[in-house]
Amino acid sequence: MTAAPVYEAGALLAVSQSGETKDVHRAVKIGEEMGVPCISVVNVVGSLIARATGLGVYLNAGRENAVASTKAFTCQVVVLLMMALKLGRGRRFSREEGIRIAREIENLPALVARVIQQDQRSQHKNRDKAMQVLRTRLYELERERLASERSGARKSMVGSGDRSERIRTYNFPQGRVTDHRINLTLYKLPQVIAGEALGELIDALTTEHQAAQLAAQGAAA
Repeated sequence: MTAAPVYEAGALLAVSQSGETKDVHRAVKIGEEMGVPCISVVNVVGSLIARATGLGVYLNAGRENAVASTKAFTCQVVVLLMMALKLGRGRRFSREEGIRIAREIENLPALVARVIQQDQRSQHKNRDKAMQVLRTRLYELERERLASERSGARKSMVGSGDRSERIRTYNFPQGRVTDHRINLTLYKLPQVIAGEALGELIDALTTEHQAAQLAAQGAAA
Protein backbone atom coordinates (compact mmCIF):
# COMPACT_ATOMS: atom_id res chain seq x y z
CA MET A 1 0.00 0.00 0.00
CA THR A 2 2.74 2.46 0.93
CA ALA A 3 4.54 1.81 -2.38
CA ALA A 4 1.39 2.12 -4.51
CA PRO A 5 1.18 5.09 -6.91
CA VAL A 6 -1.29 7.82 -5.94
CA TYR A 7 -3.07 9.73 -8.69
CA GLU A 8 -4.58 13.16 -8.25
CA ALA A 9 -8.10 11.95 -9.04
CA GLY A 10 -7.63 8.62 -7.29
CA ALA A 11 -9.56 7.19 -4.36
CA LEU A 12 -9.42 4.19 -2.06
CA LEU A 13 -12.40 1.83 -2.11
CA ALA A 14 -12.64 -0.22 1.12
CA VAL A 15 -14.93 -3.26 0.89
CA SER A 16 -15.75 -5.24 4.05
CA GLN A 17 -18.77 -7.31 5.09
CA SER A 18 -18.42 -6.69 8.82
CA GLY A 19 -16.77 -3.29 8.57
CA GLU A 20 -14.24 -4.46 11.17
CA THR A 21 -11.65 -6.15 8.92
CA LYS A 22 -8.27 -5.16 10.38
CA ASP A 23 -6.28 -5.25 7.13
CA VAL A 24 -8.87 -3.11 5.33
CA HIS A 25 -8.99 -0.64 8.22
CA ARG A 26 -5.20 -0.39 8.16
CA ALA A 27 -5.32 0.35 4.42
CA VAL A 28 -7.88 3.10 5.10
CA LYS A 29 -5.61 4.69 7.72
CA ILE A 30 -2.64 4.59 5.33
CA GLY A 31 -4.81 6.16 2.62
CA GLU A 32 -5.77 8.97 4.97
CA GLU A 33 -2.11 9.60 5.79
CA MET A 34 -1.36 9.80 2.06
CA GLY A 35 -4.27 12.18 1.47
CA VAL A 36 -6.28 9.69 -0.60
CA PRO A 37 -10.10 9.96 -0.41
CA CYS A 38 -11.59 6.78 1.08
CA ILE A 39 -14.97 5.26 0.18
CA SER A 40 -16.32 2.31 2.15
CA VAL A 41 -18.77 -0.42 1.17
CA VAL A 42 -19.79 -2.21 4.38
CA ASN A 43 -22.77 -4.12 5.71
CA VAL A 44 -22.76 -3.15 9.39
CA VAL A 45 -23.93 0.36 10.22
CA GLY A 46 -21.57 2.30 12.49
CA SER A 47 -18.73 -0.19 12.08
CA LEU A 48 -15.04 0.69 12.43
CA ILE A 49 -14.38 1.20 8.69
CA ALA A 50 -17.65 3.10 8.20
CA ARG A 51 -16.61 5.57 10.89
CA ALA A 52 -13.08 5.90 9.49
CA THR A 53 -14.23 6.92 5.99
CA GLY A 54 -15.96 10.13 5.05
CA LEU A 55 -18.05 8.55 2.30
CA GLY A 56 -19.58 5.14 1.93
CA VAL A 57 -22.45 2.82 1.14
CA TYR A 58 -24.29 0.60 3.62
CA LEU A 59 -25.34 -2.71 2.09
CA ASN A 60 -28.15 -3.41 4.58
CA ALA A 61 -27.97 -7.07 3.65
CA GLY A 62 -28.93 -8.18 7.12
CA ARG A 63 -27.36 -10.78 9.35
CA GLU A 64 -25.77 -13.84 7.78
CA ASN A 65 -27.21 -17.22 8.84
CA ALA A 66 -24.28 -19.26 7.59
CA VAL A 67 -20.49 -19.16 7.53
CA ALA A 68 -20.45 -18.17 3.84
CA SER A 69 -21.29 -14.46 3.49
CA THR A 70 -23.59 -14.96 0.50
CA LYS A 71 -26.02 -12.11 1.06
CA ALA A 72 -23.36 -9.50 1.75
CA PHE A 73 -21.23 -10.71 -1.18
CA THR A 74 -24.17 -10.48 -3.59
CA CYS A 75 -24.97 -6.98 -2.36
CA GLN A 76 -21.32 -5.98 -2.69
CA VAL A 77 -21.29 -7.10 -6.33
CA VAL A 78 -24.50 -5.16 -7.06
CA VAL A 79 -23.27 -1.98 -5.35
CA LEU A 80 -19.89 -2.12 -7.10
CA LEU A 81 -21.63 -2.69 -10.42
CA MET A 82 -23.89 0.32 -9.87
CA MET A 83 -20.87 2.42 -8.93
CA ALA A 84 -19.17 1.28 -12.14
CA LEU A 85 -22.24 2.30 -14.13
CA LYS A 86 -22.18 5.72 -12.50
CA LEU A 87 -18.48 6.20 -13.17
CA GLY A 88 -18.87 4.85 -16.69
CA ARG A 89 -21.11 7.67 -17.81
CA GLY A 90 -19.21 9.90 -20.19
CA ARG A 91 -16.30 7.47 -20.39
CA ARG A 92 -17.09 5.74 -23.67
CA PHE A 93 -19.75 3.61 -21.98
CA SER A 94 -22.86 3.39 -24.15
CA ARG A 95 -26.29 4.20 -22.75
CA GLU A 96 -27.73 0.99 -24.21
CA GLU A 97 -25.16 -1.14 -22.42
CA GLY A 98 -25.90 0.66 -19.17
CA ILE A 99 -29.64 0.04 -19.56
CA ARG A 100 -29.03 -3.65 -20.29
CA ILE A 101 -26.91 -4.06 -17.15
CA ALA A 102 -29.46 -2.13 -15.06
CA ARG A 103 -32.24 -4.47 -16.23
CA GLU A 104 -30.12 -7.48 -15.35
CA ILE A 105 -29.66 -6.03 -11.86
CA GLU A 106 -33.44 -5.66 -11.56
CA ASN A 107 -33.83 -9.33 -12.49
CA LEU A 108 -31.43 -10.50 -9.77
CA PRO A 109 -34.11 -11.10 -7.05
CA ALA A 110 -36.11 -13.37 -9.37
CA LEU A 111 -32.93 -15.23 -10.41
CA VAL A 112 -31.86 -15.69 -6.79
CA ALA A 113 -35.34 -17.00 -5.88
CA ARG A 114 -35.17 -19.47 -8.77
CA VAL A 115 -31.75 -20.73 -7.68
CA ILE A 116 -32.96 -21.13 -4.08
CA GLN A 117 -35.97 -23.15 -5.24
CA GLN A 118 -33.74 -25.38 -7.36
CA ASP A 119 -31.34 -25.81 -4.44
CA GLN A 120 -34.21 -26.72 -2.10
CA ARG A 121 -35.45 -29.34 -4.56
CA SER A 122 -31.92 -30.69 -4.85
CA GLN A 123 -31.65 -30.79 -1.06
CA HIS A 124 -34.90 -32.76 -0.81
CA LYS A 125 -33.65 -35.21 -3.44
CA ASN A 126 -30.28 -35.49 -1.71
CA ARG A 127 -31.98 -36.03 1.64
CA ASP A 128 -34.24 -38.76 0.22
CA LYS A 129 -31.27 -40.44 -1.40
CA ALA A 130 -29.22 -40.18 1.80
CA MET A 131 -32.07 -41.71 3.82
CA GLN A 132 -32.34 -44.55 1.33
CA VAL A 133 -28.60 -45.22 1.55
CA LEU A 134 -28.81 -45.04 5.36
CA ARG A 135 -31.70 -47.52 5.49
CA THR A 136 -29.86 -49.90 3.19
CA ARG A 137 -26.69 -49.65 5.28
CA LEU A 138 -28.57 -50.21 8.55
CA TYR A 139 -30.32 -53.22 7.02
CA GLU A 140 -26.98 -54.66 5.91
CA LEU A 141 -25.47 -54.10 9.37
CA GLU A 142 -28.41 -55.82 11.04
CA ARG A 143 -28.28 -58.70 8.57
CA GLU A 144 -24.54 -59.13 9.19
CA ARG A 145 -25.13 -59.06 12.97
CA LEU A 146 -27.84 -61.74 12.79
CA ALA A 147 -25.72 -63.86 10.47
CA SER A 148 -22.78 -63.60 12.88
CA GLU A 149 -24.97 -64.59 15.84
CA ARG A 150 -26.41 -67.53 13.96
CA SER A 151 -22.98 -68.63 12.83
CA GLY A 152 -21.68 -68.47 16.41
CA ALA A 153 -24.67 -70.44 17.72
CA ARG A 154 -24.23 -73.02 14.98
CA LYS A 155 -20.55 -73.43 15.80
CA SER A 156 -21.35 -73.87 19.48
CA MET A 157 -23.84 -76.64 18.66
CA VAL A 158 -21.83 -78.39 15.95
CA GLY A 159 -18.23 -79.25 16.73
CA SER A 160 -15.34 -79.47 14.37
CA GLY A 161 -14.99 -83.24 14.78
CA ASP A 162 -11.72 -82.93 16.65
CA ARG A 163 -10.98 -85.58 19.30
CA SER A 164 -10.82 -82.88 21.97
CA GLU A 165 -14.51 -82.18 21.35
CA ARG A 166 -15.66 -85.74 22.02
CA ILE A 167 -18.73 -86.03 24.27
CA ARG A 168 -19.06 -89.76 24.74
CA THR A 169 -17.09 -92.81 23.62
CA TYR A 170 -18.54 -96.32 23.21
CA ASN A 171 -15.93 -99.08 23.28
CA PHE A 172 -17.68 -102.34 22.42
CA PRO A 173 -14.68 -104.73 22.73
CA GLN A 174 -14.15 -103.54 26.30
CA GLY A 175 -17.86 -103.00 27.05
CA ARG A 176 -16.99 -99.46 28.14
CA VAL A 177 -18.80 -96.13 27.82
CA THR A 178 -17.06 -92.89 28.75
CA ASP A 179 -18.66 -89.44 29.06
CA HIS A 180 -15.80 -86.99 28.50
CA ARG A 181 -17.73 -83.99 29.79
CA ILE A 182 -17.64 -85.28 33.38
CA ASN A 183 -14.82 -87.81 33.03
CA LEU A 184 -17.16 -90.72 33.91
CA THR A 185 -16.42 -94.26 32.70
CA LEU A 186 -18.83 -97.16 33.09
CA TYR A 187 -18.02 -100.71 32.06
CA LYS A 188 -21.69 -101.35 31.44
CA LEU A 189 -22.04 -100.61 27.76
CA PRO A 190 -24.66 -103.32 27.05
CA GLN A 191 -26.72 -102.20 30.07
CA VAL A 192 -26.48 -98.52 29.03
CA ILE A 193 -27.61 -99.33 25.49
CA ALA A 194 -30.46 -101.44 26.89
CA GLY A 195 -31.41 -98.58 29.22
CA GLU A 196 -30.82 -100.51 32.41
CA ALA A 197 -27.75 -98.47 33.48
CA LEU A 198 -28.62 -95.29 31.62
CA GLY A 199 -29.88 -93.73 34.86
CA GLU A 200 -26.38 -93.80 36.35
CA LEU A 201 -25.10 -91.76 33.46
CA ILE A 202 -27.98 -89.28 33.64
CA ASP A 203 -27.70 -88.90 37.41
CA ALA A 204 -23.98 -88.16 37.15
CA LEU A 205 -24.60 -85.53 34.46
CA THR A 206 -27.37 -83.94 36.55
CA THR A 207 -25.17 -83.78 39.64
CA GLU A 208 -22.33 -82.18 37.66
CA HIS A 209 -24.71 -79.61 36.14
CA GLN A 210 -26.17 -78.66 39.53
CA ALA A 211 -22.68 -78.31 41.01
CA ALA A 212 -21.68 -75.99 38.17
CA GLN A 213 -24.78 -73.84 38.73
CA LEU A 214 -24.09 -73.57 42.46
CA ALA A 215 -20.48 -72.60 41.77
CA ALA A 216 -21.62 -69.91 39.32
CA GLN A 217 -24.10 -68.49 41.85
CA GLY A 218 -21.40 -68.43 44.53
CA ALA A 219 -19.01 -66.56 42.25
CA ALA A 220 -21.71 -64.01 41.36
CA ALA A 221 -22.50 -63.40 45.03
